[in-house]
Amino acid sequence: MVGICMIEKVGTRGYRKGNTKIKEFIDSDPSISIHLLLEDLDLNVSKIRRIVKQDGKSTVMSEWLEGKDFQQLHAESIVTVEDYEKLGIFFAKLNEVKNKEGLHVSSRDLFFKNFMKKTDGSVTLCDYAKLYWTDFPEEDIVRWFINNYFLDKKYKNAFVNAYLKERNINIDYLIQKELQYNWDGYQDLYCNGKLIMQGPRSNNRLKFLPDDFTGLKVLDLGCSGGMLAREAKRRGAFMVKAIDKRTREPSHMLIDLASVISYAEGLEIYFLCRDIEDGACIIEDTFDIIFFCAILGHLKTNGLEYLKMLRSKCATLYFETNLGGKEPPHRKLLEDAGFINIECLGESGDPDRDPCNTYTMFRCKGDLK
Repeated sequence: MVGICMIEKVGTRGYRKGNTKIKEFIDSDPSISIHLLLEDLDLNVSKIRRIVKQDGKSTVMSEWLEGKDFQQLHAESIVTVEDYEKLGIFFAKLNEVKNKEGLHVSSRDLFFKNFMKKTDGSVTLCDYAKLYWTDFPEEDIVRWFINNYFLDKKYKNAFVNAYLKERNINIDYLIQKELQYNWDGYQDLYCNGKLIMQGPRSNNRLKFLPDDFTGLKVLDLGCSGGMLAREAKRRGAFMVKAIDKRTREPSHMLIDLASVISYAEGLEIYFLCRDIEDGACIIEDTFDIIFFCAILGHLKTNGLEYLKMLRSKCATLYFETNLGGKEPPHRKLLEDAGFINIECLGESGDPDRDPCNTYTMFRCKGDLK
């Protein structure tokens, strides 16, 4: 009887054969030498069994790790806070490793599918996740977890707190660096009530919000830095969801920015990285309050139809005009969309600092009265 040898593709450059993983690297890739060093230090990584060099490339045969990656754990809703604590300790141990020049080990290939929980409950890296030497070991790893809009606050806290127990780093410095990198200059940026960056617009819109959001479900569409979403949560909202595209410009990550500020302020907000014109596939739920501020002029689709869709999803809509809009045509647009009890709350922009645009805030009632 002839035995059957299992072959399974792994990633883009590797495959599994039986209980062995086979992957190809260019000889200049430091991942192999670093991985061998981690083995010597008895760090929890897979063991390399054989390396074959030919034509400037190295074929590496290593043990196949049994377990589930963190992408699978999340998909199956079986990931735990303890898993992220173990992951924080693992990366802290990874960053303690130095070479003779004093450089640390870090990982460039940060994806949930590259973190594994083994069958024995320990955590490690899948593959080699592009290991390299760096003199900024914390930036790629800790910042990645802090600004990840996908990850719940409890998992971020578990990772960061476990990491900090092992390595004394300045977490506030990393947060500030993230804010500076991702700020798009659109408006004033506050963190924990303090102005940290000044843009052309102030937060005048905040004066129109109710003082108490206790028990309310809130949606912030086109959230940018999450100013309204964060304020609603601070004022007691039960659940807050915020949606925006990942980028407005190539260098700015809007959802990352909002996620970092929320983390720094200790607020639990659910971020979704989507184009808001995906429509009903995003807004499948209903909300007590929806913020739709300075967005209408950016829509590619029919603004009236979009407002009708929002009317069916909320009890109250806060609608802010943009791109030079005045009250009469916007009031008529809200009426045509079926909103009632339409109130013009007043000027929400700052004409002294942003004279080219007029911003007016409305509040009106939707179908969920």
